[in-house]
Amino acid sequence: MFSFQFFLFIFGAIWVSGNECPLLVSDISQESCINKGGNTESFYYDLKKGSCLPKCKNYANERLKNCASEQKCMPGYVCEHRCGPDDDFKQISCKSDDECRTATQHETAKCSQYCMAEGKECCMAYHINMDDYKETYWSALRFKPTCNNDGTWSAKQCKGGLNGRCFCFDPSGNRLFGEALFSVAEKMTCACSRRKAELDSVRITTLHCDSMGNYESLQCDKVSKQCWCADPQTGELKSMVVPEKAVKVLPCFLVITYGSQYLRQCESKKFAQYMIKQKLARHGVTHIIEDFLLCDNDGSYGAFTINMNNAYCTWRNNLKIESWQDSIQSGYEHINCNCARDYVKYGPSQTCLPNGNYKPLQQSLLKYYCVDGDGFAKSDVFAKLSVTPDDSYCDQFF
Repeated sequence: MFSFQFFLFIFGAIWVSGNECPLLVSDISQESCINKGGNTESFYYDLKKGSCLPKCKNYANERLKNCASEQKCMPGYVCEHRCGPDDDFKQISCKSDDECRTATQHETAKCSQYCMAEGKECCMAYHINMDDYKETYWSALRFKPTCNNDGTWSAKQCKGGLNGRCFCFDPSGNRLFGEALFSVAEKMTCACSRRKAELDSVRITTLHCDSMGNYESLQCDKVSKQCWCADPQTGELKSMVVPEKAVKVLPCFLVITYGSQYLRQCESKKFAQYMIKQKLARHGVTHIIEDFLLCDNDGSYGAFTINMNNAYCTWRNNLKIESWQDSIQSGYEHINCNCARDYVKYGPSQTCLPNGNYKPLQQSLLKYYCVDGDGFAKSDVFAKLSVTPDDSYCDQFF
């Protein structure tokens, strides 16, 4: 658990006394923040710095914008029928004025169409459903994602301030392979993790990403049996493409780095399964029973393995981590083992659920706070309530 000294260290690292501004870790200065001829399709209108924190004027008011005419909502918003007093930002769904009056107990209540954030998968929903950045005991800066101009999540997201970490995410806000301490994440692009996620949805790929989600210098496609050198940050081709048998002529090939074969332990098994499945399919076999294999983007074993209807949290070498496990009777999509894996990398700090995920409601003495799936605070610290809260209490926080 965090100590008071740890708090002082974080607070001192972020805030600069006097009139100077602190170093802002999360960059929210998207290009659309600039007023381009009054273009209302942009997310932001003006970039202002108030109290050293970047915010964009009038953005939150977009959720009250009436879209009943042909006006369009900004990316990340949908036009929905809502009603309610102004101070709740029209959060009540409605289909008619009568239904609206019943819901609000107000005779003049009207059911109108407003631009509303699509939900938590919408990156910008975080910006209008949370207060501005806060310095807190548990997190140097409250996390708000960096968004692309079309409302999707940027590939690299950083949490926890100067002493936090950066992670890779897909456009919908789902975490991908790749992370690094903020202090060493300057060249982290997550380009490889993004590309591999796109390709793996179509066919098996053998691209290799490094621990930050960037490209490894040596890349091989085992299906086409070709290899090449790639730029780590962009994946841009940096050499000629050669047959796999001639991989040693590539300038990026080093035996001491890559060993005698390209495929790593987990993906080697997975690729073998794929080739067998392809061969049987050509012979008319349509139903094939295969072992469950979850591999990370660098070819090592994934966060968990399945055996006898249970999912066990595992490390990169496929060894089980402590006793964290869960039944898969209702599926395994909810299991990520982030807490269990962080326990191996950084030691014990916060409470894990029995399945190896972070426990949403964390406790320190008589204080509570809520964390997200990566273990970073998403609420302020609060004292024990009249009724002891459970994990569902944290559902209210973004």
